[in-house]
Amino acid sequence: MSGKKNDSSLKKVVFLPEKKEVWVLKGTSILEAALKAGIPINSPCGGKGICGKCRVKIFPLPSPSPSEVKILGKDINEGWRLACQHYISQDSFIEIPSSSRFYEQVILKELKLKRVKLNPGVKKFKVSLPERLEGTSSLTERLPFPFSSSNYPFLKTFAKRAEKSKDFSIVFHADGRLSFMNSKHFLGLALDIGTTTVVGYLVDLETAKILSVSAITNPQVIYGQDVVSRLQYALEKDKGTEILQKEIIEGVNSLIKTLLKETKAKKNDIWEVTVCGNTVMMHLFLGLKPYLLSKAPFVSLWRGALNISPSKLGLDINKEGNVYILPVIASFVGSDTSAVIISTGIHLASGVKMAVDIGTNGEIILCKNGEITVTSTAAGPAFEGARISQGMRAEKGAIDKVKIDETGIHIGVIGNVSPKGICGTGLVDAVAELLKIGVIAHNGYLKKSDQLQNFITPLVKERLKNSVFYLTPEVKITQRDIRELQVAKAAIRAGMKVLLRSKGLKEEDVDELYIAGGFGSYLSKESAVKIGLIPPLEGDKIKVVGNAAGAGSYLVLINKKLREKLEKIIDRVEFLELAHRKEFQEEFAEQMLFPEWKD
Repeated sequence: MSGKKNDSSLKKVVFLPEKKEVWVLKGTSILEAALKAGIPINSPCGGKGICGKCRVKIFPLPSPSPSEVKILGKDINEGWRLACQHYISQDSFIEIPSSSRFYEQVILKELKLKRVKLNPGVKKFKVSLPERLEGTSSLTERLPFPFSSSNYPFLKTFAKRAEKSKDFSIVFHADGRLSFMNSKHFLGLALDIGTTTVVGYLVDLETAKILSVSAITNPQVIYGQDVVSRLQYALEKDKGTEILQKEIIEGVNSLIKTLLKETKAKKNDIWEVTVCGNTVMMHLFLGLKPYLLSKAPFVSLWRGALNISPSKLGLDINKEGNVYILPVIASFVGSDTSAVIISTGIHLASGVKMAVDIGTNGEIILCKNGEITVTSTAAGPAFEGARISQGMRAEKGAIDKVKIDETGIHIGVIGNVSPKGICGTGLVDAVAELLKIGVIAHNGYLKKSDQLQNFITPLVKERLKNSVFYLTPEVKITQRDIRELQVAKAAIRAGMKVLLRSKGLKEEDVDELYIAGGFGSYLSKESAVKIGLIPPLEGDKIKVVGNAAGAGSYLVLINKKLREKLEKIIDRVEFLELAHRKEFQEEFAEQMLFPEWKD
């Protein structure tokens, strides 16, 4: 510690109210210093100073930036500043309020799985050499699998081991490589790398049993909570791509460490990792600069699957193992969409099936009699709680359910605590309920108290003040919040309609609609229909399939035939670009309206 005090380039930062002390280099951003202290700060805009959600109090108090003056207004005089706008220049005390903290969100860990035969991409065999090798001319003829000419390193080790032992455990890799078993257990890891959350499933490759599940917040979130912010950081900051790759690799390694600790296994026990995620996340995971994704015509560096040595990525698994990246389809249709295809089996069924992963970047899949077309649409971050006045992720303190009836306004709060804000599912519920009782008009206009019908209860009228509706005395919905939701739902619904139309279909032709992803799993289907987010199909036609991406990653881990089948499917998948289609723009404008509520 004394060395730190004598080093003028190091500054002491104390975070309040915890009194957590860290030493950082002069010039370190407050966001980075807080992360080092283990107190990540919310920064949805990626540090651009435009969202206002990283409010802190800094002592000594620095002068405000122009962004802070604009965003914070009179709060500037009370000592509030934006963490993203300031860097450590001297020893400081920084107070981080609860509203600015990045809490762990509710994470969907359970998988909805179909039964498949165990046939992993790596296999373990026990080989016993008899005293006499009668009928054979070489040791490799005793192996229960083809011997590849590229296995010289294996032969070299085999020659030494055969002198001392006649019994071996050998690992056969999908690419024909051979390795000697150097671990007690034979495990695999299925990863689903989301923009916000990373989920890992540790799997016994001899039984297909999921031994442990764990999740972390994607450590890249301090650089932006959506893919656009990450793209900008990767391209505009010095060594931006390298920094983001380092963050995600270190995050995955910490996840691996947790999973191994829970199962009392070691890193050498993991022989293969399967990975899915959107195209931007896959570029950053691999350390590939995503320049081509940021400029028209917006293309990925590759299409299809990849196999990579774990040592090239720095993953803490068996160095003889393999990392399999599920097939990427297009610029903004990634390997998570491939995973949804294989886990839902949408490619197998006759008729018309659709799947939609509702999020910041909504991926939509259409399968008509086995022919698959995919698209993506930029819905914006409203479903994640961003750009909403009191929006937050699905974490403790978030209103996630709303019901309004003659007895009052009923809310559900994650963690059963006092509400701090509202997450995406709560916003969808709230707007659906306000549409139902006529507080919100067909065009999204939030009515004034004197414009409401007589049947609306006095309590509801009391909660409507100055074009703001108060769900509780502390948590409100504004006109702007409603507009943000309109933009998000219009993008998803317009994407679905245009995709169907491209194949000569209408919404009523859809036999099944799969709702995938964490957001979709907690979404009320009734509310989603009420606001026009999804079409009003008969109840049994809409199916919630949970973390279908994670399920797909698991399935290709335990069955290499499914992996091969998926690669062939993706070769035939058609991608429909929506961004510059006039038809999409027209449909988007139409879908900005809410459906007329009919009692």
